[in-house]
Amino acid sequence: MLDYASGSRPIIDAVMHEHGVNATVVQELGHSATVFGLVEAGIGVSVLPWLALPLPAGAALTARPLVPRAERTVELVRRRDRSLSPAAQAVWDLIRELPARAEDLL
Repeated sequence: MLDYASGSRPIIDAVMHEHGVNATVVQELGHSATVFGLVEAGIGVSVLPWLALPLPAGAALTARPLVPRAERTVELVRRRDRSLSPAAQAVWDLIRELPARAEDLL
């Protein structure tokens, strides 16, 4: 599982508890790419936010949506009177596309 530095982990834990799922967590990791590697090595399975998708190219992994879905709101804030750097604009544009991306991934 992702560690508690992830904003998703408390939400995942709460939903699992609410539905009586008692999972044994054997490793907590800070990055989804590391989780993918351990799962691909056969060490276990994981619950990750859909933002961790898509799966790495060429990986022997499968992602399945869980029911019920837990959701959270993520918001971006920027100053109205300033333009963004090219890198910040790229991130802004990527995050604005996420709702459409979510539909494609599920």
